[in-house]
Amino acid sequence: MSLTIRANYEDEHAIKTDTFKVDSIPDYCPLCHQGIEPIRRFGWLEDEKLYAIFQCPKKACKALFIGLYYVTIGLGPDILDPPFKYKGCVPWKVKKKVFQEEIMKTSPKFFVIYNQAKEAEDRGLKEICGAGYRRALEFLIKDYLIKVKGKKSKEIKENRLGTCIENYIDSPNIKDCAKRAAWLGNDETHYIRIWKDKDLEDLKDLIELTANWIRDEHLTRRIKEEMPEKTPKIGK
Repeated sequence: MSLTIRANYEDEHAIKTDTFKVDSIPDYCPLCHQGIEPIRRFGWLEDEKLYAIFQCPKKACKALFIGLYYVTIGLGPDILDPPFKYKGCVPWKVKKKVFQEEIMKTSPKFFVIYNQAKEAEDRGLKEICGAGYRRALEFLIKDYLIKVKGKKSKEIKENRLGTCIENYIDSPNIKDCAKRAAWLGNDETHYIRIWKDKDLEDLKDLIELTANWIRDEHLTRRIKEEMPEKTPKIGK
C-alpha cells in the first residue's frame, strides 16, 4: 500500500493538486472500530497541515472520516522530503466497555459512569478519568449491596465506600478486589498518591475483577436455586 495522499491546495490564488507522502494510513475505522484498509477519497493542504478524507469500506458503516497530518523534520533518506506525520482522525466514537448482563442489571449507572470515564481517558483526559472510574466503582458496590444483598438502602447510601466494603461485603474475593480498587480510585482524587507504582490500568483491572466476582456469586446462587440438593432415597 503506497503511503501517499492526493490533495488540493491553494497557490497564488489558484487551486492546485499534488501527491504528498505520509508516514502511515489509518488501519481501523474510528466509528465502527473495525480493522480496515480505508478508501482514500481526497485531501486538502492548508498551513502545513494535510487533511485527508477516508471512507470505511465496510458495508455496514461506509462512514467518512478525516485523517490529520502535520509536517515533520526529515531524518535519514527522507531528510530532504520528509513525509507528513499522522496525528489522528476525526470524528470518532468511543468503543464502549461491555460488562456481563448480570452486572448491567445490578447497576446500570455503573455502566454509564464507567464508559463516560473511558471516553475521557480515550480523549486523553488522563487527569480526570480516574475520578470517574472511582465513582463507577462506588455505584457498583452500593447497588450490589442494596439490590443483591438486600442491605438497607439509606444505610448504604450514607456510608463511605470503604465502610461499605469493609462492613457489608461478606465475600472475601469481592471484598479484597473492591478494597484495592477503592485504594487506587482514591489516589486518582487526591493530591498525593500512595500507590505510586500503580496506574489507571491497575484500577480498571481491579474494577473488572470486582465485577467478575459479583457475577460469579450471582451465577453460583442461581444454579443452587435451580438445582437444589435432594435427599437420596434409602438404598440408593
